[in-house]
Formats: sequence, structure tokens, C-alpha cells
Amino acid sequence: MYVYVGGKLDWLAAGLPSEGMNATRSRAGDVARRDVPTCRLEEPMHAAKFMVAHDLPNSPITTSDGKLIGLLRREDVTDSRKDGDDHECE
Repeated sequence: MYVYVGGKLDWLAAGLPSEGMNATRSRAGDVARRDVPTCRLEEPMHAAKFMVAHDLPNSPITTSDGKLIGLLRREDVTDSRKDGDDHECE
């Protein structure tokens, strides 16, 4: 049986203070957007209109409990509209 022991990356990922040469480097969590719209598989593509209006390149696809399962690309939305598929957002 393997017993997991947390390490340096776990410490940094949790946003805890760091020191040394890495202390001033940006982390993904520092620069990531927090207001990104998500789409769920079971609902209309409500994020598509937001993506186009705000010039976002993509939107995460999540399950109803928030687990990431894919990525909706802006090109997919605009290409489907050109093909005649009308994805009206709510």
C-alpha cells in the first residue's frame, strides 16, 4: 500500500507562502480568470453567447456537480451557426 505524503508542489498549489527564487513567480491561480462561464451537457449553450460577446476563446464543459469534462471552443460555436445549427442561449 502506498501512503501519499504531500510535497512542495502541494504546498504551493494550496496558495501557502513560498520563499527563495520561486517566491516572486506567478502561479496559474494568480493569473487565471475566475468569471469564466461554464456549460453543462444537459443545458442549452448559455455560455456561447457570453463567449462571443466577450471575445473568449473557449468555455469549460462541466457536469452538474462541477467536474470538468471538456472544452467548448469558440470556433465550434461559430462554425455550427454557419452550418445552420442555431444554438440559442438562455
